[in-house]
Amino acid sequence: MASSRLARRYAKALIEMARQHDTVENITADVRELLSNISASRELKLLFQSPVIKPELKKKVIGQIYRGKLNDLTLLFMEVVIEKRREHWIADMLNAYVVLYNELKGIVPVNVITATEMNEEIEKEFRAMMQKDFGIDNMEMSKEVNRDIIGGFILQFEDKRYDASVKNTLDRIRKDLHNQVNIKMS
Repeated sequence: MASSRLARRYAKALIEMARQHDTVENITADVRELLSNISASRELKLLFQSPVIKPELKKKVIGQIYRGKLNDLTLLFMEVVIEKRREHWIADMLNAYVVLYNELKGIVPVNVITATEMNEEIEKEFRAMMQKDFGIDNMEMSKEVNRDIIGGFILQFEDKRYDASVKNTLDRIRKDLHNQVNIKMS
């Protein structure tokens, strides 16, 4: 819990600096790139996690990798995080930034889980359904494939989860049948 408060505090500082310098969109692009890189690179994760590597070396490596590619404000933020020995939580901070950015822009993150890849037509249908049924116009949709759900979809947004998967339907039927058999056996 303390780490989430810490992450949010740093994220809030970054988004406020970005707003003051009118670079919110640029910083957001940097944050998304950093999150993608951290997720994809074991070496980058280890760099941030290692207590053995000195902060000066970490700042030098980050500078060599990102100087000229990221906004100076983003690089300054990374340096401050490293100086304060908080780099262990950098991914949490960047994710908290994305949440704050979404709140600022009124964007609702929506996760759609399907059994197969969604094409553009189906994605448009989901967007139209979200607008019509839930009044959500501005969304950031992430798509996930999970073959275990067999068919249908699972929709997650805000604190809601709608499971319209074939697996869920079959599980409910199985449970109902089991309950009916148990009642008749009694």
